Amino acid sequence: ESFSFLHNGVLFFGINIVGGTPYSKSEAQTRHAVHLSKLKNIMKDRYHEYELVILFGHAEPASWHDDLFLGSNGLATFVEDMGKPFLHLHGDWHEWYEVESSFDVDNYLRISLDAGEFAPPIRVMIDSSKKNPVRISRRASDLDVECCSHGWPRLSDDDYDDDDDWDDDGWDDDGR
Repeated sequence: ESFSFLHNGVLFFGINIVGGTPYSKSEAQTRHAVHLSKLKNIMKDRYHEYELVILFGHAEPASWHDDLFLGSNGLATFVEDMGKPFLHLHGDWHEWYEVESSFDVDNYLRISLDAGEFAPPIRVMIDSSKKNPVRISRRASDLDVECCSHGWPRLSDDDYDDDDDWDDDGWDDDGR
């Protein structure tokens, strides 16, 4: 149902977020409660060990996932309170789009991934020592990434310094 691991200052989660209308509302609520409890406990217990969280979950958040994501006890509020960048990747619609400040939470970025027949796999580069630790390339010059081709969270012009320079990372102009 789920996994988590910590690697180089990044806390990774994968949870089974079921798409479509659930066949059993009670089963979905129980699943969401278990996932939410695990996410919160691990994020709290390991708070000083990570700088960024990445969540993998297939389904796009929809109204039947509100008990997982919304409300004062939901994941979005918890992410906001924790204050660390949170990247949520899903592939439900198999079409690229980005939602910065997802759920009205500044440090929550949600990205829907393309299907393989539409675009190449993305390349994600993480440097947890940076103020803007996430860089994503769609690996083709005609496929833009609005949120984080130069690092996310976005920084003000005054916040960039030589350590934040992503241009010297060995990627060519197409992100390969």
